[in-house]
Amino acid sequence: MLELLAALGNWLLNYLLHSSVLIAGLWALERTGALDRRLAAWRELLWRWALFGALLTASLQPLLAAWPSQQNETVAPPGLSIAQQRETLAAPDLRVEPVQAESALAARPATAAPDKSLATAWAALTLAWLLLGLAGLMLTSARWLQLHRQVRQLPSLSDAPLLVLAERQAARAGLRRPPLHISEHWASPVLLPGGAICLPRWALQRLDSGQMEAVLAHEIAHLRRRDPAWRLAGQLLLSLAWLQPLNRLALRRLDALAELACDDWAARQPAARLALAESLYACAQALQTRRLPALASAMAAGTGKNNPLLQRIHTLLEKPAMDTPKAPNQHRLQLLGVATLVAMALSLPMLGLVHADSPGWRSLGDWAGQLIEGGSHTRMNEQSPDGHLSIHISGSPVFNAAQDEVLRLSGGSLVIDESRAGLHRRASFSPADDGVQRRYTLNGLEQAPDAEGQRWLAEKIGEAAELLQGSGARVQRLLKQGGSEAVLADLASARSEHLRRGRMLAFLQTGPQSPATLSRLLQLSQTLDSDFERRQCLQALLKLQTLDEALQRSLLQALDGMDSDFERRQVLESLAPHLGQEPATLQAWAQAIAPMASDFEKRLVLTSLTERARLSPAQLDAALQASRTLDSDFEQRTALAGMAHHLNQATPTAVQSFAAAARRIDSDFERREALLTLLQHAPAQLSSYEAVLDGMAGMDSGFERRTVLTALAAQMPADAGLLRRYRLEARSLGDFERGQAERALDHLQPAN
Repeated sequence: MLELLAALGNWLLNYLLHSSVLIAGLWALERTGALDRRLAAWRELLWRWALFGALLTASLQPLLAAWPSQQNETVAPPGLSIAQQRETLAAPDLRVEPVQAESALAARPATAAPDKSLATAWAALTLAWLLLGLAGLMLTSARWLQLHRQVRQLPSLSDAPLLVLAERQAARAGLRRPPLHISEHWASPVLLPGGAICLPRWALQRLDSGQMEAVLAHEIAHLRRRDPAWRLAGQLLLSLAWLQPLNRLALRRLDALAELACDDWAARQPAARLALAESLYACAQALQTRRLPALASAMAAGTGKNNPLLQRIHTLLEKPAMDTPKAPNQHRLQLLGVATLVAMALSLPMLGLVHADSPGWRSLGDWAGQLIEGGSHTRMNEQSPDGHLSIHISGSPVFNAAQDEVLRLSGGSLVIDESRAGLHRRASFSPADDGVQRRYTLNGLEQAPDAEGQRWLAEKIGEAAELLQGSGARVQRLLKQGGSEAVLADLASARSEHLRRGRMLAFLQTGPQSPATLSRLLQLSQTLDSDFERRQCLQALLKLQTLDEALQRSLLQALDGMDSDFERRQVLESLAPHLGQEPATLQAWAQAIAPMASDFEKRLVLTSLTERARLSPAQLDAALQASRTLDSDFEQRTALAGMAHHLNQATPTAVQSFAAAARRIDSDFERREALLTLLQHAPAQLSSYEAVLDGMAGMDSGFERRTVLTALAAQMPADAGLLRRYRLEARSLGDFERGQAERALDHLQPAN
């Protein structure tokens, strides 16, 4: 029960944070004029999300934090040193000293966690809030039921002309006519529970039919918008979240926007604007001495200098038209506004007055300490299906030479928190006169670490040091101790893909490696399930060292299992300038392209290869064969256009292969463009012109075929066989197109 109340209290704390940011932020945007006042529907949607959205985001944020996928968030990536991150991080003073420190944790006796009293007090406060909130809900519900009973006691309106007016406005709104009642006590027309409209007695006596119809239209507009339900929901939220005073501001803004929207709808009929303004003025006079029910939607409410009722009257009388044309992108603006508010809330830290085992939560004391301490902070947060790990470092820690112990802390703290395999371990380090004060807890109880706890501490302290200093220091130490084999063994045993990638990048930056070492690195890269992590390693390897063809084949095989076309394309583009030409290498390259589902990504791979200054016949043939796997006519034609400038010195076989690839294009326009490109770049020989005619097979458009033929006629020689094939192709065209194609041959004479 204690844990449940503590968790509920943490949720309340985050709800207060989210709702404060959403409501205060939206209020500031309105006050500064950043929101277009003409887009009333958009503003109302944003205010509803500001009021109710914090309930969703405060509940959704822990679920997203516990999502079963590994996420790494670090300020200083393991593969880079702090010096390389100075533009984005105020780096702490990092030092590693070769001192053998005794573990001060081993002698500490097991004690109960000192947070017990704080957790109890926090649970008591949460229980008090919950009881008061439930009492407020019961009081609001009782008032709603009392209002229901009052409605049943009100006399019904039997005035036939008014019933006709109400029937007409209800039909205009697409609703059934609501019940109409008369009140002797309420000063304003109100919309009551059950959708009943109550008209004050004075209104029946003082308002004419036009004014009464405007009043009825206004109240029916509330029904059309379901404002009674929204108002009740807002009042219930106000009762439950009584600790949030900004909710009242949001409710006032929503009430004001709802009244303006109903005024807008009611005043769209001829002569209704003036009638509605007159009825509102009469209500303003009556409101001087009479009160309204709190839970009812009153047409007129408010008094004082900034009376919204008087402002509404002024709006009706001043503007020639209340409604403004909707912006063409209003729906997109609404979605963008809601998404922005949700993103703002979800980006906030998850706070808790006491520590929670759930991933992503941060102690309010730790968070406040960060604000007080200032300076630099480094944080890593990982969630995976089997648990979570967070490391938070502030100040300047000093580690021993082995980087498995913290010697000193110059301000700030180091907190390591991990839940895995049913165990929750937490270690915290803070400054002390004798060096550092250490605390270790297992499942919430402070105790001296056993052998397994000591091993865990050494491992996590090493990861904290690596987080700050980058993986380079660790790799250099391992190289001195055992050379490349020690580094490779450490890579294989890395707990997370993030660490493995960081250490691999640091290892590659130490200089060229032997083919055997590179082969091992390529094998290790295949153990990275994250396409992003694997792509980073493979691209770094290609950037720092030239691979022979055997290693290129190993790298291409390392792409097996990579699902992301984008990541796969990035690696293949990096390889393209150095791709070999051995048949086995080109076959592995083609096999690496084949699984890509995106024609766009696949075409970019082909383009990156054909951008080379020169392609060997084998490479050009491999690219042409790969282009045949493209389904998009546009992408295939674009890919062929990139290959065309390699046809200058190409063999007739390559030209025929180009024409065969073009023949696969279904679009006559795209095929025409491909064949014209072939004519422009292919060698000026008979086989090239015959290839163009071969590529035209199956084209349906007479215009596209005639365009290709006339371009061919301008370049082809007066060869009898070629002319015969040309005229045979032109014979199937329409009369006009055929005439154009035949006239294009006038400058040629058959060779003897």
